[in-house]
Amino acid sequence: MKEKWIQRKGVLEEMISWIFMLFFFTASAFGNEIELLNQWSLLDFNFPYGSGFQAKFKPERTFFTGVEITDDRIFLAMPRVFAGVPASLAFIPRNTPPGSSPPLEAYPSWNWHLAGLEGNNTDCSQIVSIYRIRKDSCNRLWVLDSGVLTSLEDYRPTCTPKILIFDLKTDALIRRILFPREVLRPNSLLTNLVIDESVQGACDSAFVYISDTVAPGIVVYDSLKDTAWRVTHPSMFPDPDFSDATIDGETFTLMDGIIGLAHSPNLGQLYFQPYATDRIFSISTSELRKGPPGELDVLPVTLLGRKSSQGVGLTIDPTDETIYFAPTAETSLASWNPLTNHQREYRQHRKEMSGFNWLCIVMSISASTWKLSESVPSRSEEGISEIFNWTQLEFDYPSEDARQRDIDNGIFVPGRAALIDVDVYYGAREELNKVFVTVPRTRDGIPITLGTVTANNSADGNPIIKPYPSWGWHRNASSCQRDRLIWVVRIKIDECGRLWVLDSGGRNNGQICPPQILAFDLKTDTLLYRYEIPSSQYEYRSLFVTPIVDVRDEECNDTMVYVADALAFSIIVYNPTLGVSWRATDETMYADPNFGTYDIHGISFDLLDGILGMDLSPYKPGSDRILFYHAMSSITENFVYTSDLRNRTRFESNPQSSPEIFHVSFSIYNVQLRWVHGSLFRIWNHVYSYP
Repeated sequence: MKEKWIQRKGVLEEMISWIFMLFFFTASAFGNEIELLNQWSLLDFNFPYGSGFQAKFKPERTFFTGVEITDDRIFLAMPRVFAGVPASLAFIPRNTPPGSSPPLEAYPSWNWHLAGLEGNNTDCSQIVSIYRIRKDSCNRLWVLDSGVLTSLEDYRPTCTPKILIFDLKTDALIRRILFPREVLRPNSLLTNLVIDESVQGACDSAFVYISDTVAPGIVVYDSLKDTAWRVTHPSMFPDPDFSDATIDGETFTLMDGIIGLAHSPNLGQLYFQPYATDRIFSISTSELRKGPPGELDVLPVTLLGRKSSQGVGLTIDPTDETIYFAPTAETSLASWNPLTNHQREYRQHRKEMSGFNWLCIVMSISASTWKLSESVPSRSEEGISEIFNWTQLEFDYPSEDARQRDIDNGIFVPGRAALIDVDVYYGAREELNKVFVTVPRTRDGIPITLGTVTANNSADGNPIIKPYPSWGWHRNASSCQRDRLIWVVRIKIDECGRLWVLDSGGRNNGQICPPQILAFDLKTDTLLYRYEIPSSQYEYRSLFVTPIVDVRDEECNDTMVYVADALAFSIIVYNPTLGVSWRATDETMYADPNFGTYDIHGISFDLLDGILGMDLSPYKPGSDRILFYHAMSSITENFVYTSDLRNRTRFESNPQSSPEIFHVSFSIYNVQLRWVHGSLFRIWNHVYSYP
């Protein structure tokens, strides 16, 4: 046994030494593409100052084998197969930029990971070494701790294997489960688990099926009765004919038994596979739940099918019973539906899915990787799922008397306000998520212009909107106080957790205050930036509607904001670091009189709005970005390279100095373009009459 671990250690260390890219991919069952979410050349952590973890950290020996995705976080399990792994469980925020390399946060805190300090006597009440984690329907994280340290060096069983259950709302430990000696073997290595909530109930009534990879078998845990038993079968053992694996030309020996698990609650089946095999097996979960098998009992295991090569990860789409797996030799993801025999392969560039990259990918497939959109509005038969609806907007007044006073004074006219824009912030925990909405003051009687949707409803069922950041920002608009919000059309939340607010300062009743750009830190709801646009950069007719935020670094220091002026036909470029802005204009931003007449549902009106819809091409380090834009009353789609737009010297003396940098991409005839990321707020005003 020791020879096997030493052999695995040598090969894996050799593979790690020549390639350091770790990828986390997710694929949709409805398409053939694989989406890159995050990547690291080497994993890194937010270390506590002066703790000693960083000094012991060996990034070249730290990689993840388990992934679980919640509404606001992506959890990663990093087993301590080598020394030098500071934390065996960590997370990153879910809303990080695609392709970014965010540092990992130890979970639930660094105090749980003292085994990462070499020489420390391991406290078995803490986290030792984790391969897999699972989230249940009660928003709790089940953490399977193998209790084995340095399994690819000297294989040290250090603590009794256990399951830790954390409440994801509070991150508090709510249950600890120690496995009894009779279900373990001297060389047991518990690596994977699935939670079955389909039989006797959810949460603490669930069954859990756990793989023992080195002493092959399945441990069944009855959470309701707090009992466990063990079953085994020859299909769970490695096949010597498949002990050698080749990834991207590198061959190594890996005689691992059962590791991949997937559960179909609809069919009542547990699918499993050893690593060293080309087969996938299944067994009815009713057989597993019978209790400890008798001495002569034989498990009724079924051979489900054969694969092209070995594999680790296994998961299932419960909507159609499609099984997903990752054959190592092909460096690809594949799927097979045992009910329809439909097969599909999901490929990525081999350069990115080679060597150790691919080993980490196939080890990290879990059911949650196919559920990234579980908290996002899903498709329905109607095409769009409804999240909120209002018969009229209602606001979070401190009392009914305060609401009535605003009505009596004409500050609030029920039924007059309308939503224009929306953006969503995903906090570190689900309860910190916020849905932001804008309410432009198109007429009198609209008490706020920016708010968040609360979980509370009015008496007639309308979701209540809370003023952001507070009521004080929306009162006494004419005084132009420093902390003010007058007339907000569009907002933008960037990848740094900042809310950018574009306040036009007034429109329908004239320019009340200077237009301004603000940014709030959404973790603390504090103001980070406030910038009044100089009067030399706008006109009496200006209407600032759309902010686009361009972030170029992980520290969020290299940031620019592009602002559309729909009626003065220009773009304002704002540099928050320097606290300066400049104006650029071009004929491509103008409204076209030939397309100024609209007809919507039989209602005809004229609208000569210029540049409104804007959006950026994806950011790739070392490459330029393109700002796409179009005028509302126009049929052309246009673009400009941001390197030209960010060049302040071009426009300091003349905003119209560089017509050569603005390009027409294409035209669509007979229809006006409404959005790239734009809104129909002015059309709304024309089509619908207010009380």
